[in-house]
This record gives sequence, structure tokens and C-alpha cells, in this order.
Amino acid sequence: MPFFSYSHPVVFVATLLLLFMSANALPVECNGLSNLCTVKVTDAFYAMVHNAMAAVDNGFVIAANHIDDPIVESLTAGYRGLSLDICNCNGQLEFCHGNEIVGCGIGQVDPIEAFTEINDWIIANPNSVLLISLQINEEAGGAISLDMIQELLQQVPNGWSDRLYDHWPITAEWPTFGQLIEANQQVIFFYFQGPNGQGDHIPGLNYWYDFVWATGWEWPSLSELESTLLDSCPITRGDAATGDFFVIESYVTETALFGLEFLPSQSAAQQINTVEWMGKTLDACLEIHGLSSAIVMVDFWSEGNLTTLMQQRNALLVGSPTSIPSPTDPPVSPTIAPSTRTPTAITPTSLPSTAPPTPLATTTSLLIPTSSPTPMPSQSATFNDTFYPTLNDTVCTLETSNGELVMIPNGESYGDYLTTRCGSSEDYPCFCNMGQVQCPYCAFVDPATSRLYCARHNETIEYPDNTSYKRCTCQIPAIPWDDPITSCQEIPTTNTTKNMEPSTPGSTFDSDPQPSSNEWDSLESPPSHGEKYSTGLLCFLTMVVLSFLV
Repeated sequence: MPFFSYSHPVVFVATLLLLFMSANALPVECNGLSNLCTVKVTDAFYAMVHNAMAAVDNGFVIAANHIDDPIVESLTAGYRGLSLDICNCNGQLEFCHGNEIVGCGIGQVDPIEAFTEINDWIIANPNSVLLISLQINEEAGGAISLDMIQELLQQVPNGWSDRLYDHWPITAEWPTFGQLIEANQQVIFFYFQGPNGQGDHIPGLNYWYDFVWATGWEWPSLSELESTLLDSCPITRGDAATGDFFVIESYVTETALFGLEFLPSQSAAQQINTVEWMGKTLDACLEIHGLSSAIVMVDFWSEGNLTTLMQQRNALLVGSPTSIPSPTDPPVSPTIAPSTRTPTAITPTSLPSTAPPTPLATTTSLLIPTSSPTPMPSQSATFNDTFYPTLNDTVCTLETSNGELVMIPNGESYGDYLTTRCGSSEDYPCFCNMGQVQCPYCAFVDPATSRLYCARHNETIEYPDNTSYKRCTCQIPAIPWDDPITSCQEIPTTNTTKNMEPSTPGSTFDSDPQPSSNEWDSLESPPSHGEKYSTGLLCFLTMVVLSFLV
């Protein structure tokens, strides 16, 4: 019997095992982050290019929304959403930007060529998920049916139409990034106007406003856009009750000839498309509507650093197909021992474990900047060793005191290379977040007893004092270099509160900290699926089986 014949029962079973494990291997990273693979696509942040076809490089000289070619270059820059307008120009479907007055005359792009470029980009970047919103513009030309759109998409080569995810029925559970990538359906394709969701469902064509609710889009000035979004962030389209994606349309269209508003403002985009401006605006809109994720649509995508903000927010997400990923309250921790003094907030990583804490008057950041070499702990629970992180968007590089170079992928824990005084790295991990070291905790110290109290994101810790009962809360901003937000209030002590235990989780440590038994995973990246079913493991199992047969 030939040794490698599939009629050999052991070889046959081993082959089936290897094929099964290979088929179930999920991507190591999704949209550039390992933690996103288990996050539902509706629960993440996206930067989207508004009127992506309308770039100067594409011939849209008048009223261009962009300077550079955004259809592929914006994807390389980190944008994961494209809005496109399609018109029926004399019987030919074209990407255009026009109306009943100018028709298709402002500019045109061949949609098959554009979709082919996008498809080629996905083939080269298969672990990326994109959102595409197609506006069917019948004002600039003739009528357009969904059958015409479907026929167009089927003409794009290399399996483009098979790559479109079909969300049907509309009440179905949305998949995770990892599930879409594993299924080779990396494009969620929407449309609006035209048939407007009427008629028979066509697989792969999802009606935008079945799943989206969006802010207004007519903003004549930056000041009006800013004040309106910060004050009320009004929803003008879609249904909040059924919308799964929240869209913030953030661009300015200035008044030009004859009082018409049609000129996209590049100067406004230079402010809008930044971490600082959009960060505060995004936070305001999310708080107003009680949401945890959004799609931000902008003009002049090459201005600013909007994609950095989106990845900073995405790096903090942890989820599953059935949970909303956001930094959530951790499980109940051990009871906090009482203190006899009022604690003050400190940075636990700034204090040597062999020395008592130094009281500070104000809260300082627990998120350690890495733009310059900063001494931080190495492979020990103490702070006697030093490493120097290096800034990079996708990886953190550190050098230990013994000269070892360690690469920490974006979104992954530093493990024992970075242990704070809050406890073990398993219970209180620090992460590589867009090149920044992020230790997402607040700390409060009693200067009299050197007792340290640590709180996690959205955690409230309570403990009795001599004359009052202390309640302190912790919030970790999404931007890694922002200071944590802490607040404490005193509650008068009564006979009841004197004997009560803290009602919410927290952890305490003496000046010589011991690891706690708390378990909290809400900000820790999930285990790498690639590590779980790696090629090395498959080869190892194959060798074991074959060695046994020999």
C-alpha cells in the first residue's frame, strides 16, 4: 500500500483534521487590528470618503470634493468607507456628480474600472472590510434600476460580485469582521435613492436607510457645523429605532456663484479631519444619542489625520457576535479595604514599587506617551529595569535592560514586559495602541498609609473614611494621550455606611503590591486566531502523524 495513499485510514483521518483546522483559521488582523476580528461590523468606527469619485485627479475640476484620487489611495491611507454617485449618462452608467441643470457634465468616472481597482486592492489586502454607499442620481440623467446596478457589478472581474455581503433579512444579526473576511465577503454594499428600497430584494444590494441613520449634510460654514453637532447633533434621515450604523456627515459646502451652495471647503476640512476637532465632535454626538460607534464622512480625505482617530477608537473595542463592543464595566472585584485618609489620583507606573506613593494634587495620565524615550518597567514586577518604546502606527518596539528587542503588535498586551503597581499584567494589562503604551486604569493613593486603589474604565470604587464615605469614578478617554477622567465625592458616614462594604468593584494594594485575583478582559485584545491555528502547528501535527506511521 503506498504510504501517502488516502486509503490508509490514519493518513486519511490526519488529512481531514488538518483541512478542518485550516478551513477554520480566522484572520490574525481585521482592518489592521487584531481585536476587531470578534467585533460586529456595526459596532466599529469608520472614516468614509464623501463623493469619492469627485477628485481633481479624476477630472472633477469644478466643485471637486478631493484633490488626490481617493478611490484606492484613500483605502491605503486607512479609510474604510466610500460614498459614490452613479448616473445614467446617455444610456451609460457612470460615476458622476451633477443635477438636472448640468447633467453629467461636471465629471465622470468609469464605474467598472473604479470597482476593479477597489477589488484589486482588496485582493492585495484581504483582511480589510469596506463600506460602500452608492447614491443613485437620476437627476443628472435617465432612470436607473437595481437590475442595471446588478448587471454592472457582475461585469467587474475577479469575483467582485461574490465579494458583496448580503444582509438579508434586514433583521438578521450582523457578522463580525472576522466572519466576513473568512467568508471572503469584505464589501458591505449599500445604495439609496433610485428605487429607494422598493421592489424585490437583490442579493448584495442593501438599502442604506434600512440600516443607517444620519445627521444633516448641508453645512454652509464650519462654525454652523461645529455648533450644531456639539449642541444637538440632529438626525435628519433614517430611523434611530432600526438603524444599525450611525453616520456623521461632517463637511462644509460654501456658497459660490449666484448664491448656490456647491463649493466643498478644503480649508474647513483641514480642521474637521483631525483627531482634535473630530474627537470632541464625535464624543458629543455619541453622548447625545447614547451610542458607542459611528461612521464619519468627510471631504478632502488627504487633509488631517481622521483615520488615526478611527483606529484609536477601534483599538479599544472588544466584542463578540452577540455583544456590543465598548469598554464596559468589569466583573466584581475583591472588596476594597477601608482607608483613613482621602486618596488622590496618581499614575501607578510612575512610582517605584519599593518606595511609598507620593501624593499629587491633580490627576496625571495613565497613558504613557512614547514619542520620546521614556523609562518604563521591563520583565519584572519592580521598576528597576528599563525599556524604551518606539512610536509606530502598527507595532510598539521596546528594548529591555538586557538588550532584548521585543515587538508588540498593535492592540496586543505587553504582558509581563510592563507590570504596573495595580497588579499583575494578567489582571491589569497594558496595551500597544497605535504606537502608544496604554494602561487603561485610574489610581488613587492614600499618602498616609501608602495604600493604592485602582479603578478600571467606567468603574466606581467606594470605601469608608473616618468622617465620610468616598465614591470615586474612572473614565479612560479613547485618545491614548489624553488624561484619564476621575471624580470623587464624599458621602456622609452613617451607622449603616460605616459597616457596609464597597458596592462596586475595585482593587487595593499596599506599598509592596501583590498580584490580585481580579479577572477583566473588556479592554484586552482576544487571542490571535492565527496563533490558535497557525501554519507551524499544522506542520507539527503532520510530522507527528507521519512519524508515528513510520
